[in-house]
Amino acid sequence: MTHDDAGRMTGDAALSFTWDAFSSLAAVKTSGSLTEALQYHGLGRLVARYDGAGALKDEYIWDGDQMVACRSRTNLRGGARAMAAAGVARAL
Repeated sequence: MTHDDAGRMTGDAALSFTWDAFSSLAAVKTSGSLTEALQYHGLGRLVARYDGAGALKDEYIWDGDQMVACRSRTNLRGGARAMAAAGVARAL
């Protein structure tokens, strides 16, 4: 495993990780190719995940500081799946 000067993990045998200026995970790469990108809003909360081609995978809906739902684009119906904030964070 490798780490940057801030102590954040930047890679292991299979993956590399890119962090933004606020120490939030911004991208995951496999063998140099983008696997997943993450987007945060102004308060630093995760609002979207994108696949390596830039297609939206998931949107996260917030009520104040509580994550209340995840809308998955991989779900053909496009419906919202309510999740507890802690449960979603573990799933990521």
